[in-house]
Amino acid sequence: MTDTNTKVNAKARLKLKELGEFRKVLQQASEQFCWAMDFTSFPQIQEWCSKVLDVVEEVQYQVENEFDYIDSRLTDYDFELAQFEAEHEVEVD
Repeated sequence: MTDTNTKVNAKARLKLKELGEFRKVLQQASEQFCWAMDFTSFPQIQEWCSKVLDVVEEVQYQVENEFDYIDSRLTDYDFELAQFEAEHEVEVD
């Protein structure tokens, strides 16, 4: 495996980890805004929470898509690398 491939793979795995952490933060934000909407009697606050929740949910959707894409590409990469190493009898450090 080349140095460039190793760096790209490491960056992709780091990005995947960061996206996973960001997903948790977004989920917590979503739960907090749902809670605030349920327990406030002020229509303005409910409306504001609803708008913020819509944005949070859209960002969650985008993060999920990016996470799934990177995860899928890494899985493909790992599979192709294993095939290459098997075919060429390459030893991994």
